[in-house]
Amino acid sequence: MFTSAVSSRLAGILITLLAGAPNVLAAPELTLAEAERLALEQAPGLARARSSVAAVSERTAYEGRLPDPQLVIGALNVPADSYSFRREDMTMSMIGVRQAFPPGNTLGIRTRRAEQELTREQARLEIERRGLLKQVRALWFDLYLANRSLEILAASRQLARRDLEAAEGRYRAAQESQRAIFVARQVLARVNEREPMLRAQAERLRAQLQRFIGAAARIPLPEAPAVLPALPGDFDPTRHPEWLAAQADRETMRAEVDMRARITNRA
Repeated sequence: MFTSAVSSRLAGILITLLAGAPNVLAAPELTLAEAERLALEQAPGLARARSSVAAVSERTAYEGRLPDPQLVIGALNVPADSYSFRREDMTMSMIGVRQAFPPGNTLGIRTRRAEQELTREQARLEIERRGLLKQVRALWFDLYLANRSLEILAASRQLARRDLEAAEGRYRAAQESQRAIFVARQVLARVNEREPMLRAQAERLRAQLQRFIGAAARIPLPEAPAVLPALPGDFDPTRHPEWLAAQADRETMRAEVDMRARITNRA
């Protein structure tokens, strides 16, 4: 009976461990896609660019509208000595609405200028996003290379130690010269010297990546390398955000010149 109770308890513990095994095996990994997502969420420069786009978008909605009407309230022929509205028959009160109408096609020019400003800010947002992704991808791949180099270096150290042990064994058996032992020790020493530099490089890259994604940069990287999306077959420079931003900036300046010219002609 005692053996049966112990077996049942061990079986329960084993079932518990097996149930938790998937969670242990599925340890979190910092994939390239996750690093990009965190960087896009946390980048302050990207947040400022989004705010600028939102502000210009709101301004575009009312640039082509007429100015807000003004309510006008006043009084005529009010006696200056008593300020009474009932003393004189000519005293009158007035109320009305005043609406300003910009001359010519001013509203259309304002709308065109606002639309070009919105296009420019959207292009700058895309430039900021692409630049951020470029930096994060470069750091991720450099860190991945440093980690894999450390793994290869560890395997090389084991081989160098085996070669040294084999050379020492052959030397003791009078089958190898002392020079072979010296060469094997040099190889092992170079491998050992390489490791601190690689670890320092990996730590530096991880610290740089941490600037973009925070503490998630300390999560281990996956074993398999990331695969970047394929490049498009053709390249259209007129669709590049740098080109779009420059064109929109030029059109904004043209609209501003047209606006100033109308103001000058009106004056």
